[in-house]
Amino acid sequence: MRLHLELLLVLVLAAALWFVLETLGARTGRGSESERIEKGTQPALTAARDPQLLRSPSIPPSEPAVEGRRPVHGAPALASEPLERTSRGRLVDEATLEPIAAALVVTNRRNDWTDADGWFDTGDELDGLEELLVLNVAHNTNTYEVPRERWTRLVDGWRVPLAIGPTFRLRFTGLDDPAAFSWEGRLRQERGGEDRWHPASEGPLPYLRYDQAILGLDPGAPMWLEVRSQDALFAGRGTVRSLRGIQGVHVECRARAVLCGRVVDERGLPRAGIQVDALHLPSAGVERMKTLTGQSGTYQLDADEPGRMQVVLSQPSSTSTHRMLFDVPRGLLRAADVVLAHAPEVGSIQGTIQSRSGLRVEATARLRALDGSEYELECPLGFRDARDGAQRRSSRFRPDEFLFEDAPAGRFELSIVSAKGFRPTPSSVEVETPASGIVFTIDDSVPLVRYFLDVHDEGTGAALEASFECFREDGQSLGRSCPGKDTELMELAEGVAFDWCVTAPGHGRAVGTERDFRGGESKRSASVELHSGFGARLVFVDGSRSLHEFRYDLGLALRRRGALVSGVEVRADGVLVGRSDERGIADLELPAKPRRIEFARAGYRALDSLGWSGGELRTSPEAQIWMVRE
Repeated sequence: MRLHLELLLVLVLAAALWFVLETLGARTGRGSESERIEKGTQPALTAARDPQLLRSPSIPPSEPAVEGRRPVHGAPALASEPLERTSRGRLVDEATLEPIAAALVVTNRRNDWTDADGWFDTGDELDGLEELLVLNVAHNTNTYEVPRERWTRLVDGWRVPLAIGPTFRLRFTGLDDPAAFSWEGRLRQERGGEDRWHPASEGPLPYLRYDQAILGLDPGAPMWLEVRSQDALFAGRGTVRSLRGIQGVHVECRARAVLCGRVVDERGLPRAGIQVDALHLPSAGVERMKTLTGQSGTYQLDADEPGRMQVVLSQPSSTSTHRMLFDVPRGLLRAADVVLAHAPEVGSIQGTIQSRSGLRVEATARLRALDGSEYELECPLGFRDARDGAQRRSSRFRPDEFLFEDAPAGRFELSIVSAKGFRPTPSSVEVETPASGIVFTIDDSVPLVRYFLDVHDEGTGAALEASFECFREDGQSLGRSCPGKDTELMELAEGVAFDWCVTAPGHGRAVGTERDFRGGESKRSASVELHSGFGARLVFVDGSRSLHEFRYDLGLALRRRGALVSGVEVRADGVLVGRSDERGIADLELPAKPRRIEFARAGYRALDSLGWSGGELRTSPEAQIWMVRE
């Protein structure tokens, strides 16, 4: 019985002692563990009690950052009392606190590269510096200054934040040895994305890092990373989940369809600078490519899918081209050497344009080859086609002269086109390279007429923002404009005949001629009412011979005009709505603008061009559609 009383006494004394200690703890501000957690605080642990505070662990590089949530990197290990001065620092992503590896940090005249965990040590004490310089964050020459007030002192060094974009670590499937290649990538979405390719950094997992936030993409829409080897032999894509932090991207990779070849002259020596245009026709779609032969005379054309590839070789000093056709499988196809003889020596074609009034006139000189090659070259008046770019507009060159300095050998039709429609004398001449002393006289004594057009909605009478285009008798455009009330469309010489066409968003078309304008000798106007709907004129051109619409070279516009294509079916949202006539023209009048417009004719495919791309018309009121033979 006595033993039980002694045990009870011990328990009572222990309870009393616990009560006293708990009361003292409350008075000194030390709450219970549950109270501290509820208030969002943590016990102040020393380095001896918790060695993990000496170095904050980072998220594994392959773990993706979660959009909208800041990743946890262990306890922050913030310094609660003055510490010794240090030269150690850690470079991290400002948004996610993930480490930035392989960046160059500069302090005074010293520098150091950050390691895999973002740590650096240049040997200079950081405590006395006002800022740090950071370079090589990605593959560019940008320099970033991080001021001292943005740093945070940790127990084991300074944490230096830098605002950067995402980092994508590439994990390949379908390829035996990805490390054997150098890679590059770009971000894409259904409605576009990046055009520029960015080189990937090498490593156990090659990675693509962006040094800044990515603009121009919809973060809520699906996106992917296009990846290719820099030799273009392999390519793939992988889904991207976020535009922040570090994430792994699984890339399904496979061989591309690649054609390589060489161009030599008749002696077997390499031909450099030969223009190579290609059109690739896989089972679906069309892919356009172009390049120049290198110093060794070689070229390489790479496509995403196998298919038939049309290749055209051309040299700037010749009107002729060399055409080839290949069935390119997946992998590398080596074409036989092409012997392309040097073109005959080029020469110059020079002349002057004078006006009856003695004033300068705006005009363009045009060369058209007479060898059936459809080669055309245009030169604005007063532009010197000099190979030395610094002399292009030399003061020694009169503004009333034209000069085709490196014109190909052969016979040409030379004509002058006046922007105002003034008639030249002679209308055209035949010349053979070289030629000089040619004189054209422009009759600018003809009065000028200013044309105005008001466009209104047929139902409401409201003024419309319209698109207007005017054509000469030979079909050449005299210009485009967007007329508003009392806005001048153009100014042409009296008596110039032309056709015109106008449309507006949500409305059909109206067409006419110069006879629709009324007024005096110097000013004539017309008023047009457009009904609701959609209207367009489509002109179908066979582009198989040149594979490009036009090319500018030192200010000269080079064209190879193709024949017009008749019998092309026009489908709007899958419904047949028209067919091109013998002139290659289809006029559309629809109740509403279609979501997608497509074209079909046996033996042809439609080619993305200035007038049409991705199923959408790009120009108005007329669109030129390029067709290519399969």
